[in-house]
This record gives sequence, structure tokens and C-alpha cells, in this order.
Amino acid sequence: MQFFTAKNIVYSLFFASILIVLLLIAIFYQNSLSEKNIVSGRNNITSELPLNINSFKPSNSSSDNVLAEETITKINHSSSNSIDTSRDGNFNMLFTGDNMLGRSIAERIENGEDPYMGVKEFLQSYNLVYANFETSMGEKNEGKAQTGKAYTFKTPLKTMEILKNANISILGLANNHIRDYGSDVLSKMLDRFESNGFTYFGAGKNTEDAFKVKYLEYEGTKLAFLGINGIEGVYNDAKASTPGGSYFDDTRIKALLKEAKLSADVVIVVPHFGTERSKTSNDFQKKYAHMFVDNGADIVIGMHAHVIQDTEKYKGKYIYYSLGNYVFEEGPITNTGLNIGITIKDKKISEIKEYEIKIKNSFPDTTTFKKIIQM
Repeated sequence: MQFFTAKNIVYSLFFASILIVLLLIAIFYQNSLSEKNIVSGRNNITSELPLNINSFKPSNSSSDNVLAEETITKINHSSSNSIDTSRDGNFNMLFTGDNMLGRSIAERIENGEDPYMGVKEFLQSYNLVYANFETSMGEKNEGKAQTGKAYTFKTPLKTMEILKNANISILGLANNHIRDYGSDVLSKMLDRFESNGFTYFGAGKNTEDAFKVKYLEYEGTKLAFLGINGIEGVYNDAKASTPGGSYFDDTRIKALLKEAKLSADVVIVVPHFGTERSKTSNDFQKKYAHMFVDNGADIVIGMHAHVIQDTEKYKGKYIYYSLGNYVFEEGPITNTGLNIGITIKDKKISEIKEYEIKIKNSFPDTTTFKKIIQM
């Protein structure tokens, strides 16, 4: 029997072609089903993702709850309405100069005036805002002005609400007026700042407390603040059991800066020093400003002179010897101040912005951008 005839070969090829076509159809159909399932799965995942990041709810695990509480605590250090909720680690901070809120300014505050009304929008454009709080604070009947001091200042308690509304949340207390109305008033002032959510540094209930470095974590970056006062120490220096401010002590300062450098990403030193109304820094200022940088400071921002003093770049770090005034009973040469805005990126200072401030009727009135420095 002859199997390989022409007729049989034709039939075989025909049936083989049919089988191949059916096989290809089956493969195509299977692939279509798989692709459809993949797309369907993707669509399901997308629909389950939150459309708004604010609708995300953390898990109920204990570790997640602790993290959420810590984050809230860190954010609450600022009363800013412009907090960067993207949590990308980048933020900005503004430093203002001398804020003297006593005497005639205290009376105006009591009568309902707001010293920061003219600059509030600008202050609220920054995540964190610092002010040198150059006054004591308390009720009218609290304390008594120190005898022997030429100038003594006290501001009313409603000043705290004014500061909050102006987005000022960080207060420098290393200056020569925090104990103008005695130790008890200062002690109460520290308690009041603490209970009202302010971050303060440069003063404390005793020497050890006054010299503590203040740490503040914001957007994942740890900031260290150290304030030192060198003016009228006899009236203001903290003692072993007496509230007061920190002071220039080389051994303590070097040890604190070493601690801060190891513990924080950015170290900020705010000294209260220099000669009033002198537009040039003196040898004492230069000596200590250089020492601060030599021992770990990333930036030095000076207070007290009531006028703007010179700026120096030393070992790649910037030193502002005096920012001048911000809220102050102004005179012919004390009605101009400087604001310093720093941007933190990747846990370090990435740029510095300088603004000139004009004071009118004792309050900051006009803010003018001067320049930007890229670090």
C-alpha cells in the first residue's frame, strides 16, 4: 500500500494547517485573558489608593501611633499656616532682630495694638520665625523693676497671643532685659512660654538650665540653638539656684557646641554682644564669633547693638554681628533692621536671604528684599 501518494500528502498538509490555526487561536485567546486580568488588577489597586493625602489613616500598630504623635509634636513648634505638608525635608526659617516690647509699646499692646500688623503676611510666609524677646513679661502687679538699671522693660501677657498670631514661635532669651522685674517674674515667664508652646533658649531656672542647648526637630532636620548674653550680666546671669540667662564662659560654650555638633544637623548660635549704636563689630565679637564657628556653629546671628553691623564669611560660614531692631522705640539711627531667612535643604543650610526692615512709629513697617546667598 502506498501511503505517500500526492493525494494523501495534500490531505495531511490541509489538516495540519487547520491544527496550527486552531493552536494559534487558543494561544491568542489565553493571552487576551491574561492581559485583561492584569489591567483589571491595576485598576483595582488604583481605586484603593487615597485620592487625597489627607485622607490617609496610619495603621493601628503601636509604632505607627508613636510616630504620628511625635510628628504632631514637632509640627506644633510652629504656628505657621504655611507648613510644608509634603514632608520633603525642606523648610525655611526667619530671624528678626531686637524685639523690645516694653514701655510705650507695652502700653499700646494693652490698648489693643499689634506691633506686627504691618509685616504679618511676610512672617507667615516662613515656616519658623525667631525673635529676640528683649523684655520681661508678666501681670501689672507682678515683680518690681530692678534698682540700678538704666532701662527696665515689661510686656503684658497678651503679648503671647500677638506673637502666635504673627507666627513667631522661637524666642531668644539670652539678653540683658529678661530679668528686669526680678527672678520670680522670669521664672513665671519661662513656665508660661512652655505651657503655650513656644520654643525658647538662652535662659533657665538655674545655671545648668540656662546653658542647655535647645533642640528642635522640624521636617526631619534637627536644629540646635545656643544663646549667650554678654551684656549687664550682673543683673541677668543665672546662678546655681537663681533663674537667669547664660553668659560667656569659654569652657561651657565649647562643650555645648561639641555636644550640639554631634547631636544636630544644623547648629545656630545667637549671641547678645557688641557696642550699642556702633555699626562696626568689635574685637570681642570677632573673637567669639570665630570661636563659635571653630567649634561647630553653622551660622552666627548677633543681637543687641540696635543697628545693623557688618557681616563676615569665616571658614565658609556666615556671621551676622547684629541684625539691629525689629520692634523698638526708634531713633534717627535705630529705625532700620535686618531680617535673615535661611533655607534648609538636605539637612543643611542651602541659601540665605537678606531683607531690610524699616521701622515706623516703633513697629516694623516695610520689608525690602536685599540679596540671596547660595551656600
